[in-house]
Amino acid sequence: MKKIGVFGWFITAIFTVVFAGEQSCVLGAEVSAEPKSPALLSSPRGQVKVGEGTQFTIGGFDISSEAELPGVLEKLKEELPRMKAAGVTSHETYVRWNFVEKSPGEFDFSLYDRIAQLDSSFGIKWVPFLIIGPGYATPDWFHNSKRSVKYVCLEHGEESSVESLWNPHLRKQVSRFIKEFAEHYEPMGVIESVLLGITGNYGEAIYPATSGEDWTSRTHGKYHSHAGYWAGDPYAVKSFQKWLKNKYRDIASLNRDWRTNYRQFTKIKTFLRKDAPSTRAWLDFLEWYKGSMNDWARFWMRTTRKYFPATAIYLCTGGSGNPMHGSDFGDQCEIAASVNAGVRITNEGSSHINNFSLTRWVASAGKLYGAYYGFEPAGAVSPEAVAARCYNATASGARQLHYYFGNIFGSQEAENNWIKAAPFLRKRMPKVEVALFYPQTDIQLRGQNFLRYARRLRDFFDFDYLSEGMIRDGGLKHYKVLIFAGGHTAEIATLRRIRAWCLWERGIIVASKSSAPIKTVEGDDTLYRLILETDGAIVDEGPRTGYFVFVAKTLSELPILSRDTREIIALDSKTDNLFWTLFEDGEILILNQNPTDVTWGFTFMRKYRRPTIPAYGIWSSKTVPVSGP
Repeated sequence: MKKIGVFGWFITAIFTVVFAGEQSCVLGAEVSAEPKSPALLSSPRGQVKVGEGTQFTIGGFDISSEAELPGVLEKLKEELPRMKAAGVTSHETYVRWNFVEKSPGEFDFSLYDRIAQLDSSFGIKWVPFLIIGPGYATPDWFHNSKRSVKYVCLEHGEESSVESLWNPHLRKQVSRFIKEFAEHYEPMGVIESVLLGITGNYGEAIYPATSGEDWTSRTHGKYHSHAGYWAGDPYAVKSFQKWLKNKYRDIASLNRDWRTNYRQFTKIKTFLRKDAPSTRAWLDFLEWYKGSMNDWARFWMRTTRKYFPATAIYLCTGGSGNPMHGSDFGDQCEIAASVNAGVRITNEGSSHINNFSLTRWVASAGKLYGAYYGFEPAGAVSPEAVAARCYNATASGARQLHYYFGNIFGSQEAENNWIKAAPFLRKRMPKVEVALFYPQTDIQLRGQNFLRYARRLRDFFDFDYLSEGMIRDGGLKHYKVLIFAGGHTAEIATLRRIRAWCLWERGIIVASKSSAPIKTVEGDDTLYRLILETDGAIVDEGPRTGYFVFVAKTLSELPILSRDTREIIALDSKTDNLFWTLFEDGEILILNQNPTDVTWGFTFMRKYRRPTIPAYGIWSSKTVPVSGP
């Protein structure tokens, strides 16, 4: 069974159901009868190349036991020439703590030496995915010891097989492992980047979120696991109490904000939403829960950078931004940037519009804070989506793109689509002047219902996300327009920052009058109404059903935006299954998600006439000649 990240099969299944009925419709374009077929990849070395500095990673050929190694090596030896010919720069494998340190203090890297050396012999670098914390990677000697502290869920009070990030004994083990690993492998020069698997069921920087009855149960047996809140162990409770004391200083202040009558901090336990004393108490719990994940990620990344001073490092993260995951992609990018590192998000599937909605927070935050980033699928990817994933990465400014081996080499169709897409994969600088407000506080209170708005809006034009944390960190200064779509609660500090941007930096707000106002946590909508009354606010007076059409038309005529941006928005909003992106150097990139070639029917950008975008492929204004008279 393929080892995939959290929600792998779930996300794939949902995408299939949601998008199975989509119909292809392209306005202002001619659709040809048959897609063109590229020459087949015959495997000469260097036939396909990706952009310089881009990391193209293939995952797979992992081992679940020592006995599997000879067979895996034989298969890998057969496929490495094919991977090299396809432009692969690195091969990724899981590196499990229990395979390396079977007895305390006795490290044996021989299993992974042979894989890394084989990759290197074909001119391909290695990406080790270091797994410490998930139950399937924990050695028996630690798992069964008194130093092992597992997550405990608040829903049932039951223990998981995954080590708690509040376990005070675990940090020492992580530090020892990374130190030994670096001393062994860094001198070899075989590593392209190090991927960090810090917690959760599989290794993402999120709390347990799936069943404990899949392949992760093979090490220590089936275990209690589900989507929920994993803050019931004694060390977690103590951490929460300490956090509250640091924030409020005295119990009277906490009682005032929480509307409670606690006598001391040590009487406060972790709780579920239904048991939270107040809205502010719940938001405090989530802030601590998320902050604990941030602290754990920071420790991992600082430790890894200490022992790998010049190697690329990625924090593995995943999920959809659901509050119970404890992952704030903005914070994680900021933490990564602080040690000159990056973030790999593992939630893509076969739908471009879904992939965009799930990955754009990482891309937007990476640009703001200065972290590099990469994208990985949660599991299966259809052959038609191979180019779409390539497009999402390069259009987002990603440095790394990961596919599992079968995503590309599992069929001739997928491989052909990669041959067409690969030349477009390089590190680009997107030109994005418009941002969509990402309502973190509202999501914490009402759940992750926001992404549907992002998906609908991306059908009209490209944009970035601005979360509340990013806004408080000065993110608004990089954009000319902020769009409100979904979310009815925000922290007062966020609304104050937005209003100041409108008043003093002439930022433009686009909102709908038919949508409910955005209130503070305390229920006051005064600031929001003041924002909509500023000179820079553009408010749709019509019905909510036509809001996104209104937004696209408004932006396409808005003088504050550059001419190129306005024209791209005007054209993108007229098409279905064509997605447009503009870059700082003037390049235009278009993704065609139709099953047939599309020839554009009129002049655009004052320069390009009748370009043909291949079926399920990519067109670039810099690399493809203009067709037509």
